[in-house]
Amino acid sequence: MPITRTRTRTVVAPYQQIGRRGKLAKRKVSLHREHLCRENKKKSVEVMSEQMAVDQEYLPHHETKYTSEKKNRRQTWETLRADILNIARNQQIPQVLSCHVCQRDTANLFRCLDCAPWQDLCQDCLQERHKFPHLHHFESWRERYQKDMVVVDDKGRQHIRCMQFCKCELEPITLMKFHLWPASPKHPKVASHTDLLRWIYALSVECHVSVKGFCEALRARLPKQHQDFVSLEVKSIYKVLMKETLEEFRYFLYNISHLHQFHPQLSNGAECAACYKLPTKVISLDADFQLVRKVSSGNSWGKSKHTSFFLEQEVDEYMKSYSGDSKTPDGDCSVFQAGNSLRAKNKTAKLSETAVFGSACRHDFPQLFFGLKHGERLGYSVFLIEKLSEKTQVGTNLHIMYDIACVLHRHLQKSQHHSYLVNKIKLSVPIFHSYEHKQSCQILYSPRRTEGVGLSDGEGVERLWSYLGKFASITKEMTPENRVDLLSDALLHFGQNIQDKFAITLVRRYEKATQMELSSKAALQDLLSSQQGADFGRIEKPLSTEEEYCVTSETLDKLRSDNLRRNTKQEQRLENKLERLKAKKNLCNLTPGSERFMTRLSSAHKEKSKSLLTKLRHQCIEKVYLQELNRKYSRGQSIAIRLSRQIKASRSYIDKTIAIYNDLNHEQITYEQVMDLNNPGWHEFTSDCSPIKKVLEYENINDLEEDEITEDESDLRVGEELYAGIADEEDTC
Repeated sequence: MPITRTRTRTVVAPYQQIGRRGKLAKRKVSLHREHLCRENKKKSVEVMSEQMAVDQEYLPHHETKYTSEKKNRRQTWETLRADILNIARNQQIPQVLSCHVCQRDTANLFRCLDCAPWQDLCQDCLQERHKFPHLHHFESWRERYQKDMVVVDDKGRQHIRCMQFCKCELEPITLMKFHLWPASPKHPKVASHTDLLRWIYALSVECHVSVKGFCEALRARLPKQHQDFVSLEVKSIYKVLMKETLEEFRYFLYNISHLHQFHPQLSNGAECAACYKLPTKVISLDADFQLVRKVSSGNSWGKSKHTSFFLEQEVDEYMKSYSGDSKTPDGDCSVFQAGNSLRAKNKTAKLSETAVFGSACRHDFPQLFFGLKHGERLGYSVFLIEKLSEKTQVGTNLHIMYDIACVLHRHLQKSQHHSYLVNKIKLSVPIFHSYEHKQSCQILYSPRRTEGVGLSDGEGVERLWSYLGKFASITKEMTPENRVDLLSDALLHFGQNIQDKFAITLVRRYEKATQMELSSKAALQDLLSSQQGADFGRIEKPLSTEEEYCVTSETLDKLRSDNLRRNTKQEQRLENKLERLKAKKNLCNLTPGSERFMTRLSSAHKEKSKSLLTKLRHQCIEKVYLQELNRKYSRGQSIAIRLSRQIKASRSYIDKTIAIYNDLNHEQITYEQVMDLNNPGWHEFTSDCSPIKKVLEYENINDLEEDEITEDESDLRVGEELYAGIADEEDTC
């Protein structure tokens, strides 16, 4: 055989005989030809990559064999779904009240599930048939034919059986009469017993066992001799079950267990029975970032079978047009990552869905869910609130409990298109999450201070995530529609378990609420008896028009005398305010420096001093509370760092309030004096700054919206706005 030798950029051609002497001829291959070869290889690789990309998009004219087979199976299952369901329902109830053997009419019919589950027998025929051992016989069908099939029984053992079929009905329908579920919708060769599939379903929704794990357990339970010497017709039951077989069976169980298809008013398993016609419906929202889905799991093959819980397509279209997410949070608690569009980036490109956002009612029953393509943005919560309000009956109050209710409330107030939701819903923070917020947020959004919530803690969705999060290792490798169907089956199972326990849990909660009401009234009565003489309904006395005029004049004079901090806009605003006060009442005799002017100014200073002392004591109590709370955590923990920042901010607020108080009074106070809550100096105004009164004052002040606070009232605030009521730009949770 001729030998080809290769050198650098030179190829020796095969031996060639030239003329009589048979000389060897060498032929050099040009560099241009090598360059063309490399270019052709690159083009072929590009063409192949483009072809693969087209195949991945599942275009109709570039379908692979696997794609076409999968689509055909899905379409065939859809056509068989109604027939299989009708056969199963007809088997549960006798069609004719007569014996299949003696044809005698009777209401007492029996059915033997072992020998003839498709026959209804009277009692005499049943006893006669089972009196002696006998051989079972087949029913005589017209145009029948036989076929060998692999039958997997309820213990996972494989059997080869000769099955008889009739041409008048499809093979899956015939198998269903024998409680066998076909592995494929057309000409099945393998069938599994329905009890085996029910075991898979029960272990999946109750014990979070994957189908792969169940099939491996079936193999492991067999003796080693059986595994080594017994040949199996079906090598992998897992591959048989994964061809849309198990998904269809789960949906079949759902349809046969719920009767909403017969009448729309019947329950579909997705509605809480305890929330029916309640005056207030309490819903808690949250996201679970355990339930991710990988991009490598494939694209969608169609719509999901369950539509009761998940809102997939709607939320994607909504978020594309939603422009209300701000770059930074608007509320007090800006330390939370939830709701921040800058922190809510998709952290990895390998995930097509980063989490599941959902809701649960006050009875922990699942409500509505959808997958997140980004982080926990505020647009997702707004979308879910709109869907929940549409679902809520007319005349029912909707109360939303969310981890960052304070941030969401500010967001809705500033939104141009969703501000109407502020009047339709009430917001609060779940009871355990409220400890992450500062004290003002705890008072405003605590469920214990919101009417109509009762003892609902708002943590029902967290209990739901503890159950649903265990499906994360299973659903992350599934297609979108199969993932939604499995999670929907799990939610239906979770909700059914809750409804089954309503007779016990609702009675127990009622007894607990009754006992707590009695103990709370007794504790409140003891507290009120120790505060005798205090006027708990009185709020701080407002300044009169003359006192406002004197204080404004003094503030304007101080501003004009301070050349370093002079503000023209503020001077103009104070001058306009003086003109408005003069228009309300004739104040011509109230000139600066007069006796009447100084009397009114002194009275205003006393009221302001009392207000400052009340505010100062509240700030000191809050700082002590934060210090006690900080001692429970170790240094370096995130919550300890957060509390340290709050303590530092509290110190700065106390110093500012002390400085303002010292400017108004000759008697100077220090930080050490005010931080000593047992100081005898505090007893002079103990009745004015009791804890109960401060809560009442705080709630009344914060009932006002920001737009309702007039310019005159904002000018009367000394130094800064009330620490407990309005958000401050430096304040963090």
